Amino acid sequence: RAARRGMERRKEPEGPGPGPGPAPARPDGATLAYCRQLGHALERGFEGDEEKGLFLTNVVEEIVGKELLLCTDPSASVFLERLLEQCDTSALCRLLSALVPLEGALAVDRCGSHVLQSALRRVAGLWGEAGGEAGGELAGLVLQLSAAARDDFLPRARDVYGSFLLRSLLHVLAGSLPAAGSNRDNPRRRQHQGPDHRAGQTTEFEVPEEFLQELQHFTKLLKENLTVFLVDSVASPVFQVAVQVLSRKLPASGEELCSAVLKYRGASEQAGKHSSLLVYLKDRTGSRLLEGVIGAMGAMDGRLYRRFYRRQLRGRLGELALHPVANYPLQRALGAAPTPQLFLRMLGELLPQLEEVLTRGHPGVLVQLAAGCARHRGGQKELRRALYQGDDVARLRSVSLHGSLLLQHLLRCEGPGPLTRALGSAATGDLLTLACDPAGSHVYDALFTSGTVSNTQQTRLTRRLAGNFFHLACNKNGSRVLDQIWTSSSIEMRREIAQELADKESDLQRDPVGHHVARNFALSHFRKRPVDWEKLQASDGKRRKMFAELLES
Repeated sequence: RAARRGMERRKEPEGPGPGPGPAPARPDGATLAYCRQLGHALERGFEGDEEKGLFLTNVVEEIVGKELLLCTDPSASVFLERLLEQCDTSALCRLLSALVPLEGALAVDRCGSHVLQSALRRVAGLWGEAGGEAGGELAGLVLQLSAAARDDFLPRARDVYGSFLLRSLLHVLAGSLPAAGSNRDNPRRRQHQGPDHRAGQTTEFEVPEEFLQELQHFTKLLKENLTVFLVDSVASPVFQVAVQVLSRKLPASGEELCSAVLKYRGASEQAGKHSSLLVYLKDRTGSRLLEGVIGAMGAMDGRLYRRFYRRQLRGRLGELALHPVANYPLQRALGAAPTPQLFLRMLGELLPQLEEVLTRGHPGVLVQLAAGCARHRGGQKELRRALYQGDDVARLRSVSLHGSLLLQHLLRCEGPGPLTRALGSAATGDLLTLACDPAGSHVYDALFTSGTVSNTQQTRLTRRLAGNFFHLACNKNGSRVLDQIWTSSSIEMRREIAQELADKESDLQRDPVGHHVARNFALSHFRKRPVDWEKLQASDGKRRKMFAELLES
């Protein structure tokens, strides 16, 4: 109920879309009460597939004829989204058949667009199960939605709700299903997180050839309207998602789209003033689109990326690194550099201005430089020399997201001695703060998994934490650090840790976090049967070593 009230209070976002008009009709009280009852039935679940199938069939029959009224209502649309999540192939086809003719009205409605997005997500989820005629019917319905979206492409892309629906459609056509987020999130907040901020959790599935042909039609439309996507903050994420999915599913079309961006010449460039892309690199909307294009080019053969570097980046890296907006696409460019040679040229151009970049408050550039040095196995000495001057080491000790990421990358580079010595000389309280911090705790992950940090250095740092293992075990982040230390430690070091914790085993067992540590470290076994405990730890160490060797080979 609170969620529904929030939807009803939400103001219509500013941006492209239909102007104000008469208040839309709403379902009567009896209909809304019926939807609530059905929603409760969905939450309770069903005893078997037969009962669920009968429920879905009856409900869909009740909905047909009232689709527009229900889909555009803040309360009823929430129920429809939940219903779509449970639909089997037959019910989904029946419901989609009723929704497709209303696509034009639903796509730009704040509630109706969510219903269509849920339907597309369900199509993707069922695609592997839907075979034969049902699968063909689902494909035909998706193609009808796609055709309607193409006919009204630009207005749809510039509409705050239609833009989200277009992105969902592109994902389905490309056979990818991003991780589910809340469909009721604020659209503008999600827009600032990027077009697909959970891209790493995408599920892939096979699609018919007709879907790929639709993607090629969309590619043509995107190229024809490139200027709009460079300047319109609502439409821009559609282009970004298109580049993502095309680079995975149709690399040739993805390269065609990226090439169109590189060839773009705006009015200022045509007048001979300056590069249009350089202007967009410094623009909040254009820079986000270019970030997506740069990432896609880095994943390709590198030819387009090198052309982009020669024409837009070379000689301007320092200027971009100091710019409050352009430093973000530069970070993406550093992370996407396809070859060590190209990355080292970029590193050499940026090193002289590293101090000024930090002073401007752009640590992400430094993080990407460190990540590139670790990844390409080059430029590490030069970066360390630039970092370990003056008070830079003191700056690196602060616990922050960027500071943590930087330390993690540097610890994976060759010769991390200065960092391990700095950590070893830090006060015990500072080490505990680092271990219990959500970002800082990952520094210990890098420290104990890096192949460049010796076992002696790891043991020395572990002993600095002696006397505080109980404190770590009872902390959410510290317990994970303690698990990592345990995994990397010798039997002798494990014995020291277990001895300290065994004295407080009863307190650990009562702690909501600590009882997991007591179980994982077998502290009860350690106190009662220490000889058997040591044999267990020895066999565990051998097993881990064997798996590590297999992974390396």
